[in-house]
Amino acid sequence: MFLSKLRAPKDVVIMLSVFTMLCGSLYWLDVWSYNYRLKTAQSHWYLIAPVQYLENIISDMTTALVSGQPADPKISIAAIDDETVAKMGFPFPRRFHAKLIDRLSELGAKAIIFDVMFLEPDKRDPENDKLLLASVKKAGNVVLAGLVATETVMPQHEKDELVEGTQRFSFQYPMGELCGAAFLCASPNTDGFPDPDGHLRQMKLFDRRLSYDRRPGLGCRDCVGKPVASLSAGAYALFKGMDLDEVYGKFSGTNIFRLNFTQPLVRTLRPAHPDTRASGEKSLPLCYPYISILDILSDELSLQEKDEIKGGVVLVGSTTMGNFDHYPGPFGLPVPGVTYHANFLDNLAHENWMRVVNPWIAFAALLAMIWLSLLLLNTGVVGGALMTAGILAAWVITYQVLFLWGWQLYFVMPVLGLVGGYILISVYRVVVEGREKRWIKSTFGQYLSPKVVEVIVKDPGKLRLGGEKRDMTVFFLDIAHFTTISEKMAAGDLTVFLNRYLSAFTDIILKNDGVVDKYIGDCIMAFWNAPLDLQEHRRWACVSAVECITAINELNKALPPGLPETPAIRIGLNAGQMTVGNFGSTTRFSYTVIGDEVNLASRLEGANKFFGSRILASEACYAPAKDYVAARELGRVRVVGKSVPIRVFELLAKKEDVTPELAKRLEVFARAGERFSAGDWSGAASGYNEALRLAPEDAVAKKQLARAEEFIKSGTPQDWDGAFNLTSK
Repeated sequence: MFLSKLRAPKDVVIMLSVFTMLCGSLYWLDVWSYNYRLKTAQSHWYLIAPVQYLENIISDMTTALVSGQPADPKISIAAIDDETVAKMGFPFPRRFHAKLIDRLSELGAKAIIFDVMFLEPDKRDPENDKLLLASVKKAGNVVLAGLVATETVMPQHEKDELVEGTQRFSFQYPMGELCGAAFLCASPNTDGFPDPDGHLRQMKLFDRRLSYDRRPGLGCRDCVGKPVASLSAGAYALFKGMDLDEVYGKFSGTNIFRLNFTQPLVRTLRPAHPDTRASGEKSLPLCYPYISILDILSDELSLQEKDEIKGGVVLVGSTTMGNFDHYPGPFGLPVPGVTYHANFLDNLAHENWMRVVNPWIAFAALLAMIWLSLLLLNTGVVGGALMTAGILAAWVITYQVLFLWGWQLYFVMPVLGLVGGYILISVYRVVVEGREKRWIKSTFGQYLSPKVVEVIVKDPGKLRLGGEKRDMTVFFLDIAHFTTISEKMAAGDLTVFLNRYLSAFTDIILKNDGVVDKYIGDCIMAFWNAPLDLQEHRRWACVSAVECITAINELNKALPPGLPETPAIRIGLNAGQMTVGNFGSTTRFSYTVIGDEVNLASRLEGANKFFGSRILASEACYAPAKDYVAARELGRVRVVGKSVPIRVFELLAKKEDVTPELAKRLEVFARAGERFSAGDWSGAASGYNEALRLAPEDAVAKKQLARAEEFIKSGTPQDWDGAFNLTSK
């Protein structure tokens, strides 16, 4: 139904169908490869990297522009910052970690999460390990980081044979009794799912590559054999007052979460130390507050920092440049890994992580955008560009609104479909319109004025092929005495003669925006007001007829000697409702005009013989043009095939060319015509004689005088109604 209404050409449908299959295949391959990569952590399965690169760039830009997700004020980071390292050294002594746990407990921290590993005993001072263990036991709300170790296992193989090894993963618990004293020992790894551009946009709640082989802490009663939890899972359990078994149950069907990044705020580092700020301490855009461990241990915290710690989750990690795992973030700054754990915890606590919209929705949008390009077939270049831009803007707004609501939409492929469809249709239009323009020029250039052809070339829609009714003016011109002349001329000379005369008349018609319909021997048929609308088309047809008389007078000055007759022309003009369009067979046709009004114009051309005139126009043609051409009425006539008489006029000159002598002749002839119409034959004869004294060669006056004299002799015919009955064409 959609295609039939648009009347889309078959080749366009085929072209868009192929493009649809190509885009659809790329889309589903991209979706499959992306999901497979998430499940397997195999980056080499990221097959359609350019598409996903663009998706990620757009996601980051949208995060930076419109993300309004506020950070939970009860999540903060105890930062091993530059001041702490400068004062207490690095690696950070464990006795300070023990003191940190005690101090955070005193401040009312609900959960203490370490993104710091304690895998081996302190060889310098074993007492430090005892202090740390005591503090962990006393707090009861500490999550410690273990290590996900990887080793490559090589299969047995022959010597010198290249064999690819397989990776084996294991979980290394914190040293000694620490794990048993902690609420949970978990995996701190954030490097399982970075995208190829180095950004981290999704995280795992559990590491299903390995499982616990013993109880990992106080917060899990039945964890043996279950996947190793992430630090964020342990933090979530403490934050919600759950144990890990409940977390397993709640998220049994979901493990990979796309981060919904919180919007960074400009936060002052070490707000309780105005002296350091004055000496150059900066404020930075941070998603979560960095509270210096040095300030915590020395009890130099601002009221705001104390409030953030009380009842909140504190993640302990390094923010010193060079001493943390960092990833480029969507806001342009390197982000420590501990911040990603904080963000993941925030998303879990408020269940506002990014959900991926069902890929079938974006696929439907892809199909719609490709096939919406068919609408461009009926619009201009500017309209098509504006329509495409409008659809693209709507898609961008849809993407951003869904993003704000926490839904990630496949964006790139539908846009590719829209832009690709626009390009294909544009290329098609360039090719087809170029071919159409060449066809228009070759077809209509022979009988349309150049400026009319240019208008049609720019807007072929103005050329409504087929049949349609229009108010038009039609013109017939015939060279008198042509048969007699042609008998005395050689074929070559006749061709030159005919082309010379017809070319002159054709130039006049085209100059006045007429259409040369056809040449019939020595006859020209032309019309006005098609295919383009032309106001005052009667005027231009009448002017063309008068100019053709002037032209033949000039042409006759250079006649070859020996011609039996001087060439003359007869022109018939009529206006009215006619049918114009392409007529003929399915393989050969012409753009022409037909109808009774056309036949009348042809009859009027022949009626010139009856009156001795050169240009005969119907009242319907002359009356609207009388301000531009001078004419005299010859009476009423019934042409062959018509029963109703019409008034006819002989056109003599353009109004600006009327001389006093011609004006006098017209006045005298008009009075004679009135007497003739009234049946005053003697008065009419006297008037025509006066007209002949003014213009002895006036053929019309001669014929009218002869008719008046005949009526004087024979009397008025009984059936005379004032109209002449023409018996020949």
